[in-house]
Parts: sequence; C-alpha cells; structure tokens
Amino acid sequence: MSYRRILLLILLCLAIYLSFVYFVIPDQAMPAGLPAVVGSQVRHDTATLISTQHIQNTPIPVPTNTPSHSQVSSSDVANGLVWLEIPAINLNSRLDLASEIDSANGPTFTEPAENPLLIPNWSADIGLPGVSIIYGHRQWGPSPKVFTDLDNLIVGDQANIMSPGYRLTYKVIETLIINPADLWTVAGNHDLVAKSNNRNDLMLITCTPWGTNLQRLIIFLSLEGIDVIP
Repeated sequence: MSYRRILLLILLCLAIYLSFVYFVIPDQAMPAGLPAVVGSQVRHDTATLISTQHIQNTPIPVPTNTPSHSQVSSSDVANGLVWLEIPAINLNSRLDLASEIDSANGPTFTEPAENPLLIPNWSADIGLPGVSIIYGHRQWGPSPKVFTDLDNLIVGDQANIMSPGYRLTYKVIETLIINPADLWTVAGNHDLVAKSNNRNDLMLITCTPWGTNLQRLIIFLSLEGIDVIP
C-alpha cells in the first residue's frame, strides 16, 4: 500500500471518530440543554440546563456580603427545612440543595428528582441582596414534574419561601424565554440590577416548550416582605 493511501486511510478513520464523538455520544454540557438533550432523544434533564460550562465566558459579579435581610441558609435547605410555595399553580414543594459535579464535558449541577434545587454559593443566599437561582424539571417523558405549570405565572403572582421562623414573600416581576446559551448572561445582568437596588430576587429556571428542552423559561420574582412565624 502506498504512503498516500495509508495517509488517506488514517484521515478517514479520524473523520469517522470525530463524527462519532460529536454526533453520537450524548452531550451533557449546557449548550445541548438545561435540562439535557441526550443525542437526539428529548429529555428534560435540568442538571444540564444549568451546566456551569458557560460561566467561564460570562463575567459573574462577585457576591457582596451585606446582610440587610433575614437569611435562609444553605444548611437549612440541605436539611430539608425550606419549602417553596406558589399558590397560583398549586405548587408546594421542599427545596433541595444542588451540588456541582464533574462530567466528561465539564462541571454541571445535580439532576433534580421530584423537588426543585437551589444553587448554593452562586450570588446570594435566599433573602440577601442578589439573585438566588432555583431550577427544576417541567416534565420527564409524559409525566409532569414540579415546574410543569411554571409558564402559567404572570407578573404580580405571589410565591413564598418558608423557612424555620420566617416566611419570605415574593412577587413575579418578569417572565422570559431565552436560548440556553444566554442563561448565565441573563442571570449575571439581573444579579447586578438586584444588588444595585439592594434587593433579593429569585430566578426560577425550567425548560420550554413543554416536552422539549429547546429553550429556557425564566421567572424572576422580587422579595416583597419577611414575616416572622412560629
């Protein structure tokens, strides 16, 4: 076999390998979706929806430590003591705490199960100036999940964070549908606005349209008040 034929054979094998890597192996990184697209199979994998891969390319404001509100600690969330209530869509669910995990395509966050997940140590704990990010499934296959009706929320709807001794009341201030690649830019810009106004906002994230992970549905809610409860 001639040198030229050997070289062509090597190039052909390399092309086949690259095609397999990029188009066959499931992509678990954020560009494919949060939640995730696995190959061509539609899958609501919210862990990939908020993959941290793009954080490297998006300037994220450094959190400020200005405790002007009652704080809901990450340890309270980790211990199962914090609940999210959204009366308009009959949602009452315990918050769980997300963990950052390594994958073949870079770090991602924990894939949610039945409950929404709070990302710790991103900008602000719940109740402190900045944006607190919560994500969850909208559906899994034909089964609706915790954020299945999130698209029914409108500006002015109320949500509550219930923690030991406190009820934090929020109201919807904005709803967005964005492309996955824009997620962290939107989060970072909104975080700057929230901190400049010394307020705490929740950012709820899920996939849309229902049954797909093509885009991201974002609901921003602003803290309206804190009540002490028994």
